[in-house]
Amino acid sequence: MAKKIGIFANEEQIIRAVRTLENEGFHKNELKVLAKNAEHSRRVESESDVHADELDDLAETRENREHPFFIPYVALGAAITGGGLNTGATAGPSNNVAGGALFGGLLANDAFTGDNDGVGSAITALGLDEREAALCRSAIHSGSLVIVADTGESADQSGSGISRLDQAEAVFRSCGAVSVH
Repeated sequence: MAKKIGIFANEEQIIRAVRTLENEGFHKNELKVLAKNAEHSRRVESESDVHADELDDLAETRENREHPFFIPYVALGAAITGGGLNTGATAGPSNNVAGGALFGGLLANDAFTGDNDGVGSAITALGLDEREAALCRSAIHSGSLVIVADTGESADQSGSGISRLDQAEAVFRSCGAVSVH
């Protein structure tokens, strides 16, 4: 899929870009707005009709769902305090606490992947490749907001000889994007 990524310094710029993209014929389902947290997304959502994904929340949700390392310990603690080890009490993907779930959880730990806050994996879950995710992660950590225009293809769809991705880039630049990729 073809994408154009615009990185913006503040909410005002990103709101103006969303509105301009919609006036240019982009649909809200072709646009992803990425923000660090609710503090950075609230205004965007209230002044445009595009949802802003809050990466702190997405990362936390993914971490809780994907890291079986933590789940067996909670269940193991409950089983031990209940009077003994009950491997049937584990909530993880494996009842073998000493084996697969624990070892698999250690390998899935972000310390081994370099994605200490889970934001990178949350971004890739939104459909971005590793390079795009790293770019967005860096921008968001520095306090920027991101718009991803995902047209699904890079061919000319406007009839003017300009691709929709070129249109998105022009809008990003005219609305004050710090960088465009």
